[in-house]
Amino acid sequence: MTLVPGGHDCYCGRQGCAECYCSLNSLLGDSDNLEEFFEKKSAGDTGCIERWEDYLRHLSILINNLHMVLEHTVILGGHVAPYFTDEDLSKIRHYVAERSTFDDDTSYIIPGNHADIIFRIFCLFIIFHIFFRLPIDIFTFVRYYNINKRKGGRTTNQLNLYLKSKERGTVQCRGQSKLKRV
Repeated sequence: MTLVPGGHDCYCGRQGCAECYCSLNSLLGDSDNLEEFFEKKSAGDTGCIERWEDYLRHLSILINNLHMVLEHTVILGGHVAPYFTDEDLSKIRHYVAERSTFDDDTSYIIPGNHADIIFRIFCLFIIFHIFFRLPIDIFTFVRYYNINKRKGGRTTNQLNLYLKSKERGTVQCRGQSKLKRV
């Protein structure tokens, strides 16, 4: 997908592809690994901070473009996802809202930094599709809540998955996990 017309050269032979701006390779360049990059960024390395800000801005453009075309939930996943802070997610949502043509609601952007959540989505899909023989036409939307509770450092993650079927209308599934910070 072209993100910046006439932009950086991509390995595919074109220019300005999302891969050139929103991939792990584009963020790290040739020298860093992911942990080193975020250690340098935390230590105040201006080069890493600038690359991270560029990454977030380009990612927000990509998210806005995808949402304008598909109008579905966007789950931020991949190797970089566990490193997103609440501040980073706020920036992404702010940048997306700035670019959005029609609405500034960014609740469709979900951090995918808990691998169990993605796993649950597919498990719920399998359960409804195979065991209940419910033909799933579309994942209508996913709502993910991360509720921090101060006592004992527990975090409760709740996943609400809405599936749409021609036979049964919209079906809601819920999943919940409790993670204890170590």
